[in-house]
Amino acid sequence: MYNRISIVNLKGGVGKTTIAFNLAKELNFFLISNDDSIIEVAYPQMSKIMKEPKTIDNVVYDFGGFVDTNIIHIINDSDLVIVPLTSDLNSVKKTVSLLSEIDNDNIIIVANRSDNDDFADIKKYFKDKYPIFEIKNSKIWKKSFEAKKSVLEIKNSSKLNKYIYRNSINGFEELINFVKGKKQC
Repeated sequence: MYNRISIVNLKGGVGKTTIAFNLAKELNFFLISNDDSIIEVAYPQMSKIMKEPKTIDNVVYDFGGFVDTNIIHIINDSDLVIVPLTSDLNSVKKTVSLLSEIDNDNIIIVANRSDNDDFADIKKYFKDKYPIFEIKNSKIWKKSFEAKKSVLEIKNSSKLNKYIYRNSINGFEELINFVKGKKQC
């Protein structure tokens, strides 16, 4: 299992915080961000916003969509770097730029908020270089912050939720299994 996970992209609004929060909750890891967000409210006692994050183990880092020289060493030293993006061209462009600056061999791509052909479009750009996971667009992601629960906690909270969200978070479940070392991509 990976002990230091960085979630990063230079593009804002691609779902970094949502993925980071849900990963941290599922792994029972600390969540540290260098960007002002809701994490300290949604994940009390286990999250912190820090202008200059420290390197620790059992942590998910949620790095803001901006260049910050205080974080590049953490990204490069992470056991796993997760780069979420959406299919819009600006997101792809900023992702390509970021990937050229990272000196880490353990990078995966998350096609986030995927609808229709989004995943196929993203695979065209990155399939030969990085493992890619698809996370479909669903209202459950917003609910996770409101409920202060991971999407898996919400899904598994009732038979109705298991039915409603049966296909919505399969990609996230695959990502969790990958991070835990239970499944290869």
